[in-house]
Amino acid sequence: MFKRRDRSDPGWRAVLGDEFARWKARSYPEIRAALSEQANYERDGPGGPYQIEVQLLENRASHVHVLVSVCAPRSHWFGLVCRPLSESFIRYSDGRIE
Repeated sequence: MFKRRDRSDPGWRAVLGDEFARWKARSYPEIRAALSEQANYERDGPGGPYQIEVQLLENRASHVHVLVSVCAPRSHWFGLVCRPLSESFIRYSDGRIE
């Protein structure tokens, strides 16, 4: 039987924190160029590979709104639906960030 992954798992939260910081550090033009399409990739971490998804919620001349989501290792096994940990931020074209 598959046990549901605890959403407070420190390894899972650390991977989200790292990925969120990595994307948040990018400039407005870098984000727009990197996310002309949704980004999906795997990253190794505690317990196995994590599924990372980064997408633009808004893509405007004044700002981009970015969502970073991380699925726990093995959540996609057996056809299970992932309930990712997610965070978002807004990067303005003038460099401000929220």
